[in-house]
Amino acid sequence: MYIKNVRIKNFRNFKDLTIPLNRFTILIGENDIGKSNLIKAIKLVLNNNTFEYSSKTYGKNIYAITYTNYAKRNIEEKVLEQKGYIPDNIKISTIHTFLLNEIIYPYSSYILNKKINKASSVFLPDDKKRRNSKMSQLEKQGIVHNEKVFNIAKQIIVGNKQQTKKEKYRRSLIINHFIASIDSIYIGEAQDLDNDIVEIIKLIALNNIYIYMVGDPKQAPRNTKVFLDFVDEVKVKK
Repeated sequence: MYIKNVRIKNFRNFKDLTIPLNRFTILIGENDIGKSNLIKAIKLVLNNNTFEYSSKTYGKNIYAITYTNYAKRNIEEKVLEQKGYIPDNIKISTIHTFLLNEIIYPYSSYILNKKINKASSVFLPDDKKRRNSKMSQLEKQGIVHNEKVFNIAKQIIVGNKQQTKKEKYRRSLIINHFIASIDSIYIGEAQDLDNDIVEIIKLIALNNIYIYMVGDPKQAPRNTKVFLDFVDEVKVKK
């Protein structure tokens, strides 16, 4: 069963709103415009008219990920406020931690032929050649620099057009295993998306995982084009 349309009347800041929904829905708007209230309204109906987080998601996890620790703490506080505790099946983290724990650490050795089990923010030289050399040295020690987390995660599950049949098969196994425990993903601060994350999100969405994205383009002028281009692409596919 899928929800195709939602109508909200006299709830929070909504007088009368009708909005179409798809498997992959992106909410765009400035702060305090009502993005979170829309999600709360849907949850209110789905959870027997109370602001409860269901503990029965068929053994799967709900991921709430964002770009900053500050935003992560805000989400945790909201869940604690409503529930009194954070259920085991709700995983709240930064996007770096999500990619490290759910993709890079478990699958790096299987597809990249090197085991990565640690991340670092060690200083990197400004010179591009020396910078790349330093990151390569770290990876030989099983360490990924935080600047490469997005790219390494993309290499693991997305790959490239030149991948061999063996690599393609291995990635299909990784993806099936990876999504098996995911019920849905909520992404806050989506205006900060970069191209690597967009490719990862596309792949997850294509495997029938619900993804909810909330972002305000005005808060990230450098990455706004990536975010808006992605929104336009999704609109075309609708």
